[in-house]
Amino acid sequence: DLEELALYQIQLLKDQSHKENEEDKVSSSSFRHRMLGKLLRPPYKRPELPTQLYVIGLTGISGSGKSSVAQRLKGLGAYVIDSDQLGHRAYAPGGPAYQPVVEAFGTDILHKDGIINRKVLGSRVFGNKKQLKILTDIMWPVIARLAREEMEHAMAEGKHVCVIDAAMLLEAGWQDMVHEVWTVVIPETEAIRRIVER
Repeated sequence: DLEELALYQIQLLKDQSHKENEEDKVSSSSFRHRMLGKLLRPPYKRPELPTQLYVIGLTGISGSGKSSVAQRLKGLGAYVIDSDQLGHRAYAPGGPAYQPVVEAFGTDILHKDGIINRKVLGSRVFGNKKQLKILTDIMWPVIARLAREEMEHAMAEGKHVCVIDAAMLLEAGWQDMVHEVWTVVIPETEAIRRIVER
């Protein structure tokens, strides 16, 4: 035989400082919402980075919305560096990575006009860790150098905040180029839906 269940009613504490879009009770959800966009700790001192330019590394999986966040920051005055565009520039004919990539993967990765065929190159490296490492060992240092050049342009333009938009920021080891890393996080199913809709 079980004892009769005792019921207790506890009055919720009212949150006197709640905002219009928040619950009027004390709530951890409201607290977390208020924390959005606030630094939880000060960024590390980075004496090797320019003092007149604050650099944010923006990363996240494909389809997470990195580019949207970057464009929003650009609208607020930040200088945005798109690492994908730097990569395309790097292996364009005459670019700093063009010859090393062709030497590593052969001339059969080229279109008739001499431009690297990204589909052919992609089919060689994706699913093949050894080949992918050869490509990233060529590309990542070149893209990092181009990003540093872009940071110089940002300072020349008088910008104070610079964003490096890079899906592979951490894998490439570029966290040493930034004051702090921002990661855009969404559910994987949503990212896949966005990629499929592109």
